Amino acid sequence: MFVQRYGSLLNRYGIDTVSIPTISASASASASVSDLITSVYTDTVEVDGAETKPKTQGTPKPKPDAKHSYAEFVSLTNDEHSSLVAKYGEPGTQRMIEILDNYKGQNGKKYKSDYRAILNWVVKRYEEENTHSKTSITAKMPKAYAGLYELAAEEGI
Repeated sequence: MFVQRYGSLLNRYGIDTVSIPTISASASASASVSDLITSVYTDTVEVDGAETKPKTQGTPKPKPDAKHSYAEFVSLTNDEHSSLVAKYGEPGTQRMIEILDNYKGQNGKKYKSDYRAILNWVVKRYEEENTHSKTSITAKMPKAYAGLYELAAEEGI
């Protein structure tokens, strides 16, 4: 019946013979249902004269580490967070998480990996922020006031 029903499909793909596993009535009386199912799915299939076993699922892939929420919109694994802390310190890491959190909250942006987003562009923004804050206060003042500020600093005011 199978060959009659799917014969044209089998011919289209060049499959000449198909063997279908059968379950005998005597086997079902002495074996459990799970044994029968296992035997059906582990039998060999003959395709074009060559016997092959059906593909079985291998060992499942290990699940990645669970992500923890470090801000409303930012999630990192413990390893990712500790890597950032090792490179940039705890205050730097917190500031970078805050920068990314604000950006994602404002724009509705989603990333596959927040850690990669931090490494890709948040670090640059954080470093720019730090270089701007470290510039001298006189650079931001008008030239007329810069001299007064320097004089006041010399006087200790």
